[in-house]
Amino acid sequence: MKCLLHGESATHCSQDCPMNECSCRKCELIDCRRSVANKLVKLGRRQKQELGITDSDCRYTCARCRNHGILVVKKHHTPCPYSLCHCDPCALHAERKRLDSELTALNRMEQQEQQSNGNSPSHSDSESEPTSILSMDCSNLPMSPEAQVILDLIHALANDSFDPENFDYYALSNFFSQPTILVPDEWEPLMGEITDLVLMSLQRFPRFHGIDFGPFNQF
Repeated sequence: MKCLLHGESATHCSQDCPMNECSCRKCELIDCRRSVANKLVKLGRRQKQELGITDSDCRYTCARCRNHGILVVKKHHTPCPYSLCHCDPCALHAERKRLDSELTALNRMEQQEQQSNGNSPSHSDSESEPTSILSMDCSNLPMSPEAQVILDLIHALANDSFDPENFDYYALSNFFSQPTILVPDEWEPLMGEITDLVLMSLQRFPRFHGIDFGPFNQF
């Protein structure tokens, strides 16, 4: 993840990342996000046991409401009654969103600096095309079920405690069975990177070892 944010290819695991000692703000944010993501994974496991729910339930229901024992489909109860809640579980979700927003802001700032130095495209192109899916805030984008699977696979790369066996294989199977994948328009300039990250994430699934994902090299 850190290498990708620095514009370098990454074919190694996070423990072997040459950027592990980097102290730039981006890498600090990645470390903070990993910590938050690990806590959210543990929280999700506990909620599944306490509420008797599945990965699909978690995927399509409001996270803040789940923190309070309530299952409500996302965006069907706007505004969320717990949107201003500051309990520990809700604070974790708010912190992850804040970290994603700061990463996005840092990338935009870099774009502006590159533009001022004459190293980037025109101003309109710089604003309309984000540099990386890793720093894009996707929380308010319209998501198809397949696009959500893509996002979950990419986020799994930043989660050191990710357990492939806890992934929603029904949603993953449905993803592979689709003739076409509907993604947000904002993703189109980044589809090359998104494809590479999804294929990289799939390599973490033991049951997919030895499988050639060549046909899926482009969504």
